[in-house]
Amino acid sequence: MLFGSVTELQREAHSGVHAVVGSHGGVATGRHALSVEVASLVVHDAGFGLDDAGIAALKILESKGIPAAAAGHDSARIGDAEDVLARGIVSACNARSRRAGVAPGMTVAEAHTRMVSAGSVSGRGDSATGPSFHMEELPKVHECRLWLLDSASMITAEMAGGIAITGSHGGLPGGSAKRAAKADVKFCVFNDAGIGRDEAGISRLSPLDTRNIPAACVEAASARIGEAASTYATGRISRVNNSAHLLGVRSGQSVQAAIEALLAAHSGASSH
Repeated sequence: MLFGSVTELQREAHSGVHAVVGSHGGVATGRHALSVEVASLVVHDAGFGLDDAGIAALKILESKGIPAAAAGHDSARIGDAEDVLARGIVSACNARSRRAGVAPGMTVAEAHTRMVSAGSVSGRGDSATGPSFHMEELPKVHECRLWLLDSASMITAEMAGGIAITGSHGGLPGGSAKRAAKADVKFCVFNDAGIGRDEAGISRLSPLDTRNIPAACVEAASARIGEAASTYATGRISRVNNSAHLLGVRSGQSVQAAIEALLAAHSGASSH
């Protein structure tokens, strides 16, 4: 089964499926897949990134004997499970998938077929774990509300006018512009996932520009994908959309410096 985002997987409906997702292979992705009790999983390697965070899910699934593999970011578009299956080339795989005959350099289609053929064992998930994706509201910055969200899917209407720092990749899940951000936030930050095939890792930026929402991506090598706290603590801006550029956000800035620049620009505009 194909899913633009791993967050679409629900235990009641998808336990036991062999899933191909457009999501990065971060820690939260692995934890969520375990809670659903998937039979196997293919993710996107998101350019590996800081601490190889883009493939951390493979080890997590290996711990429960679940085969998993990752598609290379330069072979398929992140956020697009159909493209991952159609054009993806395996860049990494866990030991359990190797026993099923999967190896780096193989097409994702072949790897997926081999994992399906290897069958599955039920009851290997870990439904007792806590929430896979962490959310935290930080103290206000210049009276602006600020959220750390491991997944951009956690953005809600109440966050409109605030700042959303996410651990998500900057691609469009399922290619849907409507899913770029679920609220009109003041600023939104993603991980560029190595930018990758067709520059899919930054493809949220343009649709958000059309909504006048400033947005930026951080370099995959500067922050652990899937972890908003890492984005905020060490993320370094790699790409910005025009709305963010007009408010002083620039490539090379830290995320915290970018927030200060954007809020200073807002403050200056409101004083005139």
